[in-house]
Amino acid sequence: MRFTDLLSKYIFSVISYFYILLFSYAAVSKLLDFENFRIQLGQSPLVSAHAGVLSFAVPIAELLIAGGLIFKHTRFISFLMGYLLMVMFSSYIYFILHYSSFVPCSCGGILEKMGWQEHLAFNIIVTLLGGIAIVTERYRRVSGLKNVKWGILLLVLIVLTAFGILSVGILFRSSESLIHKRNPFVRQFIPFSAHEQNRATLDFNSYYLAGADSLTVYLGNYTAPRYVTALDTSLIISTSFLIDIPKEISFHRSAKLSVVPPQFFLIDGHEPIVLRGRTAKWKIVEKYSPDVFFSKSAVLDSVHLMIRTRNEANGESVLAKLSLEDNAVTYYPHILERQLDGVFDTDGDLLYQSDSGTLFYLYRYRNQFITTTSEVTTNRHHTIDTNTRAKLTFATLEEKGQKKFAVPPLIVNKSVALYKNLVFVLSMQRGRFQSLKMWRATSTIDVYDRDTGVYYSSFYLYHIDHTSIRDFMVREDRLYAIAGSALVSYKLEEAITKHYH
Repeated sequence: MRFTDLLSKYIFSVISYFYILLFSYAAVSKLLDFENFRIQLGQSPLVSAHAGVLSFAVPIAELLIAGGLIFKHTRFISFLMGYLLMVMFSSYIYFILHYSSFVPCSCGGILEKMGWQEHLAFNIIVTLLGGIAIVTERYRRVSGLKNVKWGILLLVLIVLTAFGILSVGILFRSSESLIHKRNPFVRQFIPFSAHEQNRATLDFNSYYLAGADSLTVYLGNYTAPRYVTALDTSLIISTSFLIDIPKEISFHRSAKLSVVPPQFFLIDGHEPIVLRGRTAKWKIVEKYSPDVFFSKSAVLDSVHLMIRTRNEANGESVLAKLSLEDNAVTYYPHILERQLDGVFDTDGDLLYQSDSGTLFYLYRYRNQFITTTSEVTTNRHHTIDTNTRAKLTFATLEEKGQKKFAVPPLIVNKSVALYKNLVFVLSMQRGRFQSLKMWRATSTIDVYDRDTGVYYSSFYLYHIDHTSIRDFMVREDRLYAIAGSALVSYKLEEAITKHYH
């Protein structure tokens, strides 16, 4: 046997054993920790929308290649498929490093200790070894270099390389479109997009966020509605105020504070009563007694509220504009849409953005939010949750004539915050490929564009003293959240704030 024949056989055998070992290990490690592998693909910025299919396809392909390399008759085609797969793996890492919105955590197994650059270099070397094995195998089959059809072999390798790169590119583009426009409830978590900066311990767990300006965060208290706590944005300096209410004004303890600097409001839709004052003195200067009861309110200006009240014609919930000066009420029955009873199924959060003149409503039991900037135009957008209809079961108490929930309702969206064009939704539902461990230990915030409904990304906020977030708001690059008896400020990184406009 010629030396060249012996050398080619030795090279081919070494690469074959290496490929068998590599692909076998890769496939088995994925299958043994399948759920974690599936979650990692689900969090990939490139292929998250296709994680369900790829989580099965990749280890199966690796096993088939490893098995095919064992047998003589399937060895050559298996090397071709192995080469293609390595081209795809290398392309995937290249796209991650150069075109992805963020770089995720590395994969598991023995390669977990590698950085992405090292992983790319390793994959390129393995790809080149596959190419060398293909050439040496072809050389051995045709018995000599002069019999090798180099043009055809080179064309095959070029086609495989181009196909591998193009396939990953197509997966990337289609996944991007699905995630941001037609999301199948796959969250895209950007690492370190929000991290804790400061924390203040509150005396009670009855505080809520009442408003903010560029320098101050204002807290109200459900059990002591006359008391206001003001903290600087670093949550270090705290000042308390007692709202001065004239004795002739009857005051109900269920009133809620809303601070819209330089004014503040104490609003109780069950009384109903609206008290207004200025933050400079924290003294009530005006009292309004609306003729309509309401369950939600948002301050439009000093003399107008948007409210959620009852439609007298059918008893269903309806949004309306309330003029405090003359008690005039203008109803907008086209905004809230009935699914079951028109009351419970339309429950949600009502907000108003004065800078853009946008009225916003987020449903609690279905995956939809509504924006309107006029009395006519209403835009409806969906959150990535797939619950398009409220899942509610009712029971009627015949003696009292009351309707209540027969079973606990499925809450889709717990709370919401707005800042500029971004919508921050505190979701109550676990997404596909989302780690159960992380889901139980954190609160999940999903970020959308207010005007287009495009989903951008999500981020975790860890529970504070094993307590989830119950209230939060966003101002500039800060997110303020209350959990238990703690107020925490988080810094939002550029991955989130770059979407402001």
